[in-house]
Amino acid sequence: AKSAKGGGGGGGAFVWPKHYHLPPFFTVQPVEATQAKQCELWGDLILSYCHHHQVAELDVNGALPLWHNKKIDRKLDAHEVRFFIDYLVREGNAEWRDKDKTRALVFYKSPAQWARLIYEWAMDQGKASTVCSLYEIAHGEDSEDREFYELDDATLIKALEVLERDGKAKMFKSSDDSRGVKFVTV
Repeated sequence: AKSAKGGGGGGGAFVWPKHYHLPPFFTVQPVEATQAKQCELWGDLILSYCHHHQVAELDVNGALPLWHNKKIDRKLDAHEVRFFIDYLVREGNAEWRDKDKTRALVFYKSPAQWARLIYEWAMDQGKASTVCSLYEIAHGEDSEDREFYELDDATLIKALEVLERDGKAKMFKSSDDSRGVKFVTV
């Protein structure tokens, strides 16, 4: 999984929204209605940033430009970062990876959205009743032109769990601990 501790790749420059350059954006607002809008704006920014840089996991203590706007000399502390990631968790777009809330898995698409794309691909490729490795799904030649190409393993597994729950796939582990999935036509 690509993790964001201090940077990220990505094609082209990320375009920061105008509110990112306003000092109050970096202070949790006390008025409930304003705070709700601020959470929505931070949530959108975090998801856009992660999507652009293909970041699947965020480190609360990481030195990301996302948390620190040097141009206006404002940054979020770890408590504030947790506050905004908690918003994404409530919205279903993130999941804490540890009980201390230092790392979060971020879903710029929900596991259900990824599941739908993966299942469509499997059916389009004639992979019903065929066993596929997780590597084949996220890194294989047949998926190079799909949005889930190079999707991190943790998010891929979450998506496959959705398909399994919906009766569209069966996941399994082999004796060497590699994972596979068998897609089922419904």
